[in-house]
Amino acid sequence: MKKWQRSLETRLDELAPRERRLLLGGVLFGALALCWLVAFEPALQLIENAEEKQASLLQKASEVKREAAQLQALQSARSRVVVPPNEMDKRLIRLLADNNLSPQASVSRTEEGEILVELTNASAAGTLQWLAQTESLSNLTLAQTQFAKVQPGTVTGTFLFNQTRTP
Repeated sequence: MKKWQRSLETRLDELAPRERRLLLGGVLFGALALCWLVAFEPALQLIENAEEKQASLLQKASEVKREAAQLQALQSARSRVVVPPNEMDKRLIRLLADNNLSPQASVSRTEEGEILVELTNASAAGTLQWLAQTESLSNLTLAQTQFAKVQPGTVTGTFLFNQTRTP
């Protein structure tokens, strides 16, 4: 490396002053051109395109917000059925029958007026589907649940529901 450097210094010393200035100008021009291509031009393009990119990102963000608001509206607007208090037991019994759980189920009222549903050796899939359907009843809230797997696909348990009065 040093040998190459000495060879270059010797070669430069042999050049006339005019040739040295010309060579120095060419090297300086090349260095400036390289700096321009590597550092300044990309930075300037980034600055020029920043407003367009920002506008595009803001538009995408507003679309995402709008979609999130629509999703939330759809989730909160889920249709819920209002059942009169005197018909709630019948409705639960019908939902149990719709899910083939009637033979394994009993529906009763506690002293406090809560609805107690007891399932014995019931289908786990039918139980989950029945629970999902009870969510659509707006004046019924699951207060307590206790169930256990008896065997694969079969559960036994109790479900206690609070019933809110509708005006």
